[in-house]
Amino acid sequence: MGEEFRDCVKTFVDHLLRPENLVPKKIDGHFVKVKDLVTFISTYCKHINTETQLSVDTICMAYAEIFLQRRMDRTVEEYKKFLRSCENKTQIDAEKSKILKDLGMAREMKLATKELQESFKQKLTELLDAVCNDFLTLLNQEDDLRKEYIQYIKDCRTLKSAEEMKMTILVKFQKRTGNLNCDEELRKKSKQRLTGLIDKMYKNVHTLFDLMSQLIEEYTESVKECRTLEQAQTQIKNILEKFKKESENVNCNEDFRDNFKARLNAPLHQMCENFYTLFINVKKLEQEYNNSISNCNTLQHAEEAKNEILDKFEKNVNANSDCEEELRDIFKQRLTDNCEQIYKNNEADINKRELVDSALTAAKFVGGAMVAASHTCPPLAAAGSGLVALATLTASIIKKKREQ
Repeated sequence: MGEEFRDCVKTFVDHLLRPENLVPKKIDGHFVKVKDLVTFISTYCKHINTETQLSVDTICMAYAEIFLQRRMDRTVEEYKKFLRSCENKTQIDAEKSKILKDLGMAREMKLATKELQESFKQKLTELLDAVCNDFLTLLNQEDDLRKEYIQYIKDCRTLKSAEEMKMTILVKFQKRTGNLNCDEELRKKSKQRLTGLIDKMYKNVHTLFDLMSQLIEEYTESVKECRTLEQAQTQIKNILEKFKKESENVNCNEDFRDNFKARLNAPLHQMCENFYTLFINVKKLEQEYNNSISNCNTLQHAEEAKNEILDKFEKNVNANSDCEEELRDIFKQRLTDNCEQIYKNNEADINKRELVDSALTAAKFVGGAMVAASHTCPPLAAAGSGLVALATLTASIIKKKREQ
């Protein structure tokens, strides 16, 4: 091999493989990719092996398969792109029908034989169905997990549990869809939709929880000022009306809103029941004190009876009631104030009774002294006995009157 020939070969190779001289091959204005080249070679070889005589049609069929394969890849990608923005199952079948209809009028189909057209159409249909089935599976998982979260937060009692369940739902989605042979963008989009829905529901739950806490606190304060059961019940109606009005600003369905209204209703009625229990017991103890003070003959006895009533409140009412301590203290103070008023209202009568009892006691004492001195003055015995008998009879009459 001569030196000149080797130089020419080297120059030729250098010129042929120089990067700036490597021009990508185009067919029908599109760059030929490796996949296209493989399709072309395999198709061409297939025709060589099956046909006794090659013709221009052989090359045309090879090109037709490249064009159709390219069309199929592009169509599948466009279908995936459509599904990424689709959230309605009813749109899917219509889009697939439109794709197949457009395919029938595509110029790529005109290059292929009828057999190749049907084969390509069948293959494309199967690919679209596979993509669609994966998408529907994602939608079903979205819907199932969304319903699961809704059902859970209807019964959850704390925001922490709602937050934890949100994370659990997303982990479940990842596990259930991780093995699907679907487009990653579709899975990502589906997860984003589910996350958005759950975040929205969690925000609604957070708002309703805050509203409930605010209204329960409001009722707790208002019931402290109530003096009758009717007032406490009226406050419940006002609170529930306020909840209904303010919860209308929360973007959730009526069933969800009613569920939280029922949650609010329960503690309100429990507080009202506690209020009623305290109210009735205080009234009973006031009546008991009112009855007992009418039998007191001294202010000391009346004071002792008042202390006994307050002790009874502490033991029987305050200890057994499950309402908040501040409300119990308020009712204790009301009982104390009312007992003080009862004491003041009966103070004058008690003083009178004390004076009468003292006078009768003195009369009995004098009469007894007169009877004791009867040995020196006999007439005193009869007078003393009469005085004692009169004082005893008077005391008995007064006692019966007091008991009545």
